[in-house]
Amino acid sequence: MAVTISIDQEPLYELAPVGFPLIWVVSDASVVANYFNVSYAAEVYISKVPVTFLSSELVGTFKTTPNNAGSGIFDFSSIVEAYVKADNLAYTQAQFKANPVATATDTFPIHLINKYSRNTNSIVYLKIKFVAYGATLANEAPVQINDQDVSAERQMFNAYIKETDNIDSALNYFGFNRGIIY
Repeated sequence: MAVTISIDQEPLYELAPVGFPLIWVVSDASVVANYFNVSYAAEVYISKVPVTFLSSELVGTFKTTPNNAGSGIFDFSSIVEAYVKADNLAYTQAQFKANPVATATDTFPIHLINKYSRNTNSIVYLKIKFVAYGATLANEAPVQINDQDVSAERQMFNAYIKETDNIDSALNYFGFNRGIIY
């Protein structure tokens, strides 16, 4: 039986602030109807450059059981927040109170660095592979039963949104329109 997992909901935009809910919903009606002990798994890959699915980019595999509608719901907000942060690093060309920084490892609070400072953890790339697991008999162990469906790559940056900011939606997708950031 051909099984195709589908991504029913994901963030609307490719670039999103890390403080925004990063929710994906996956489903496959034939899996829930024809298998026992069904679960959906998500392999989360995070990198500072576009994701190439190297083992060093894999940050974890997360599983969930389907809800009554047969969908698996994942929220990766807290996971991504652990990888995006302000660095408080000054690089060689940065200046601290008009004195050049000696080495790339010298650190100063970011609000004191005034020229040519750069962060290395302020943006990351995120990509997710989704698979379904199930068993043909009730007493069997679940095994992978479909090909992987890969999410679109997202770029997450160090930011937050206020409760008063407008959230855009299109069909089942939602996101913060970064075109109106002030």
